[in-house]
Amino acid sequence: MEQRLKERLIGAAILVALAVWLIPWVLDGRAPPADDGGPVPLQLPAPKAKAPERTQTINLAGPSQQSTV
Repeated sequence: MEQRLKERLIGAAILVALAVWLIPWVLDGRAPPADDGGPVPLQLPAPKAKAPERTQTINLAGPSQQSTV
């Protein structure tokens, strides 16, 4: 085979190898983070002392209307 044909074939093979490696990498975008162990549970600080619970009911309908008979 001619030397020039061999050089072209080797160059074409290198370009194809680079395309096979680079094109999927470019199209996939960014890689996911390495530490993807799932969701991290939210931990809230515990209250220091037990305080009595208070509840209050709020009437959103306004003052009750009394019907006259």
